Amino acid sequence: MSDSPVSRRYVYFQSSSSSDNGYWDNTASGNYRYILEFDNNVAASSDVNLVLSTDGTATIGSTEDYSLSASTLTISAGSSSTSITINEGATDNSDNDADEPTETIIITAALASGEADARIKSSQKTLSINLIDDDDTAVTWSTGGTVTEGTDSSVALTATLNNVKPFDTAITLNISGTATVEDDYASDDDGYLTTVKQINEAYGLVQDSNGNIYVSSSNSRQIFKIDTSGNQTTYAGTGGWENDVPPSTSTPASLAIFREIKSMAIDTSGTDDILYLVDQRLIKKINLTTNLVYYITGTNQTWQNSFTNGEFDEAYFGNIEDITVSNDGASLYVL
Repeated sequence: MSDSPVSRRYVYFQSSSSSDNGYWDNTASGNYRYILEFDNNVAASSDVNLVLSTDGTATIGSTEDYSLSASTLTISAGSSSTSITINEGATDNSDNDADEPTETIIITAALASGEADARIKSSQKTLSINLIDDDDTAVTWSTGGTVTEGTDSSVALTATLNNVKPFDTAITLNISGTATVEDDYASDDDGYLTTVKQINEAYGLVQDSNGNIYVSSSNSRQIFKIDTSGNQTTYAGTGGWENDVPPSTSTPASLAIFREIKSMAIDTSGTDDILYLVDQRLIKKINLTTNLVYYITGTNQTWQNSFTNGEFDEAYFGNIEDITVSNDGASLYVL
């Protein structure tokens, strides 16, 4: 019988009951090779009963890490699936309890005793789940020395989490005392420490008036944003390479393409924060309110070793090392 587009042959098999797995004998004459397909989307002809067992590093129990809504499952006749609920336990649901590292829950299904209407595929009978404890963890501080006034000395403060988290962790610092910041001492911290994902070839770094940090990556040709909670997102750039002359109109930051983002500067004097950036031999700006990228001056089509002064559409640059903007936002300086 031909069933287009695949030709199929009906073959009769003799099933054996002498083995749990059984075996099939080809009763057709001739030397044939067959492909057997099993349909997983079938309905049970009668109730199928399953028994669940648990393992892993997490402890089961309503007063422990987690609990299951049931230890047995029944796939009802006429259905093809069933479900259970995993509930968070009291130990993992309270910030007052000890913080724990990420643990595993392993659930294995087996046929109930006497169940003869189904078999469980060995490669799919076990499910592994990560249980993440998001309770507040303890932090240990350590210092690296003493700062002596009048000397060029520094001290490093190290914060260590009691348990490493699979997500970013922000730590708020409250620096106080009789010494005056920026007079008696200076800190390279802006009020919080955070663990963030690695940024490849990080180059420029600025902070807007809301406390958000922007980091440029010259290698990935993107700008990343880190908010005041330490969350990191890709703010500008698709990662693509800009071959042509940049567009004269504005481009949404998420759709912008760059060549090699280097130094950045920010103007917070106006209604909208404006981020200026060096893109190889170009200067561009981004309005951080409208999230639009604008080309200002320079060209990547012509290489030269020195500057060419002139209007925006006439200026050429060689290697731009840095840029900065005046406090009133009226002037942009290029080095």
